[in-house]
Amino acid sequence: MNIREIEPKFEEIEERLSLLESTQHAHETDAEPLPEISESTAGSDFLEQLSRVGPPELDPEDIASADAEPLLEGVPADSPPELDTDAEVESGTDDQTSEDIASADAEPLPEETEEEVGVDPRRFQNETASAATSHPVDTLDSDLKARIASDVKPYKVAEVINAAMNHPKLRHARELVMKPETGVMEKVQSFRLTDGTFMVPSREVFERVVLETKIDEVEWVKDVADCEDISLRFNARCIELGLNSCGRVMSWSGGHCFIIAIVRDGDSLGFAFLEPQTDEFLTDALGEGQYSLDNCLILIN
Repeated sequence: MNIREIEPKFEEIEERLSLLESTQHAHETDAEPLPEISESTAGSDFLEQLSRVGPPELDPEDIASADAEPLLEGVPADSPPELDTDAEVESGTDDQTSEDIASADAEPLPEETEEEVGVDPRRFQNETASAATSHPVDTLDSDLKARIASDVKPYKVAEVINAAMNHPKLRHARELVMKPETGVMEKVQSFRLTDGTFMVPSREVFERVVLETKIDEVEWVKDVADCEDISLRFNARCIELGLNSCGRVMSWSGGHCFIIAIVRDGDSLGFAFLEPQTDEFLTDALGEGQYSLDNCLILIN
């Protein structure tokens, strides 16, 4: 039993003893005198008296209140317990790391736009457009230029003229040609060659140039593009690739022209002829009719 439970009962016992004592004084003749309690026997007499009186009867409510924990001051007994919010927060963050908590507390960074970081928003549009319009000619040019550079051989003008004079279709080229601007026949050099040295490809490489030029900016359009304009553009294209051995074969009237190219047939010089409007190589048919090479002026470069 707790000491706090005994003290009130002890006071009650003292009151009863005092009452008995006063009763004895009032009725000294009827009651026997109480023995004196010395300090040495006070404890034993008290226990003996306590055993005779018996333990005090305790109220069930007193027992329940004694076993219960003492209430905090100012808090009513029937008030619900306060929730420990700190404990809930701690238990809820057991699975979170310090980095997660820091990232949750941190304010979200503003999204950087292309204008803020100094990037031109049109850059990607331009890159996409350039990629969509890029032409495979760049790759073809690099491959073709490398092939031409490893194939061509240099020839002097005299060697080219000598080969042309021995060609069955070229050796009879006339010296008199009508000038288209005036319509007057003038005496001109049969072969007008502007370069002192010609880089001459093999016939196979030249045929490849013609084949791959069809996918480039020079397209042969039958009955639409002018033959001389096509010849000039083809000549410029060959110069870009490193060939200066292409030119035109003009008719004596200036009404039509063929494309002519100096090529190599093995170790000897030869010539290739193209009809500009059909992109066809001309062989036996060349020289028939008004466009015969017998009536033509050869212009190379």
